[in-house]
Amino acid sequence: MCCLFFIHMYLVFNALSLLQNEEAPLVQDDRDNIFVTEQSTQDFIVVKKAEYIGYHKRLQHTGDLLFTPSVRPVTTCVKLPENIKPRYLEDEGLYVGERPPVSSTNMNILENRLLKSAEGKKWFDDDGTIMALPNPIKESSTRPPLFHMEEELDPALQTVFRKVEL
Repeated sequence: MCCLFFIHMYLVFNALSLLQNEEAPLVQDDRDNIFVTEQSTQDFIVVKKAEYIGYHKRLQHTGDLLFTPSVRPVTTCVKLPENIKPRYLEDEGLYVGERPPVSSTNMNILENRLLKSAEGKKWFDDDGTIMALPNPIKESSTRPPLFHMEEELDPALQTVFRKVEL
């Protein structure tokens, strides 16, 4: 009990000494007081009217910063390397899967964007279309049919449920 009293007194004494140290000024000499300025807050605030940037000027500025590809279709001669005619595999009798459906506007935007990149022509097939795998969505199921539950199964294939006994 006596030991706790001394610990309590020690903590109170240390807290009082810290408070006295915090109240001491940071700069002792008045002429070295670097925190006092002769300027008011009004000297740091600038009040002026808002600057208006016109619509056309804003469009031109955003056009310089952002790349917006064209919606117009690209001719096949631009998509293929020089002096190469387009090669249509379907006309040669080869099977070509059904391509996934994409709107023509989105396809034109993508083609224009790819052609602006450094290695843009490598994304195009021999016929000038963008390389794409056939549509992975199948209309009919390719899984084997499930056993009908109305029919009786072989007893070796039936599931047996048992209650756990501890």
